[in-house]
Amino acid sequence: MFIVGNRRFYGGWGGVGGWYVWDWAPWILVAFDDVMTVSEPAGRILIAAAAAFVVVANVVYFDYAIRLYA
Repeated sequence: MFIVGNRRFYGGWGGVGGWYVWDWAPWILVAFDDVMTVSEPAGRILIAAAAAFVVVANVVYFDYAIRLYA
C-alpha cells in the first residue's frame, strides 16, 4: 500500500521523498542543540516576545477578516 501510494504521489517508483533527511537528522539535531541553547533570562524574553507576536498577529488577522467578510 505504501509503495503504491508513493508511486501515485511522486509519479515514480523511486525511493521515498525526503529520504536524505534521515542521513542528516543527527547533524541537524546537533546544530539545533548548539544554536538553540539560551540562558534562562533570554529564554523568558523570547517566550514573551513569541507570545506577544502570536496575540498581535491574531488580532490583526481577525480585524482584517471581520472587515473582509462583514
